[in-house]
Amino acid sequence: MLPAAILFVACVALGVALAMSLSLRPLLGALDQMAPRERVRWLVGATAAPLGAGVAALTLALGHCVVPRLIGLEDDCRGLTGAGCAFCLLLPASAGAASWLLSLVVTLPVFRQAAESARGMYLARRAQVRLRAVATKGPNGVWRVPGAGAFVLGWPHSVVCIGEELERDLDSDAVRAVTAHEDEHRQRGDVALRLFARLLASVHLPTTRRALLGALDTAIEQACDERASETVADPLIVAQALLDVARLQGHRGGVSCAPASLDARVEALCAPAVRARAWPAAVGALAVLAALAVLLDHQIHHAAEALTHLVVR
Repeated sequence: MLPAAILFVACVALGVALAMSLSLRPLLGALDQMAPRERVRWLVGATAAPLGAGVAALTLALGHCVVPRLIGLEDDCRGLTGAGCAFCLLLPASAGAASWLLSLVVTLPVFRQAAESARGMYLARRAQVRLRAVATKGPNGVWRVPGAGAFVLGWPHSVVCIGEELERDLDSDAVRAVTAHEDEHRQRGDVALRLFARLLASVHLPTTRRALLGALDTAIEQACDERASETVADPLIVAQALLDVARLQGHRGGVSCAPASLDARVEALCAPAVRARAWPAAVGALAVLAALAVLLDHQIHHAAEALTHLVVR
């Protein structure tokens, strides 16, 4: 039962991932019209779409034979045995070595990304311990660390770190803007959000994955820039702070954000566009899809059986 379920979810996820790769440009273009905070939610939803569609289809495939049993009605699985009941929870088929091997292969990208995320969390924890030895904790809980960087470190309890060189070379308004930006990262839990998004994006095709994660990173930064501009009451101060930090880190040989991302962030602060809301259309589309899925649960159930019949033994 488990290998059959994994293979079915993988097939549905691959189909959705292919469809998204073909419509990636218009999708990202539509999302660019949204406010950054709303765009973050939609981009996370887009990364989760293949896996979510697979789980939803699996639920419908299982429900077609399980629900009738629970309410005492006849179902298509009653009286069947072996591979014919691959998607019946009450009469599961036995899985052979080929089924387990295929299910392992299709889940390798997810396991690999999970391992990389766990390793990143471990390294971040070690870095936090090392920085604690040289950091100076300010009255507002901000760590002042050597260098010209500004970042949030640690998980699940994150701290804001501001470089001493950055504090020394920037004016007070710029430092306040940078601190507000990083504190927004901490309050939003963006460290965990990025890890979660990368895990979800592992089921996408490589080009789509890079585009979605790049757009998500930009949207997250723009959302924090907006909050920083609210804190200092002037978006131009935040825009100037971004340029000053990038210039300072470039002179120090540090790593700043990508030029394209920096341009998009400064442009969003200097000339905010009129933002569209896509929730009404999306809710309507989801309602139609849900109604069609319920009406087609019989066909989805038999499609699931057909897809796995050859590999489940």
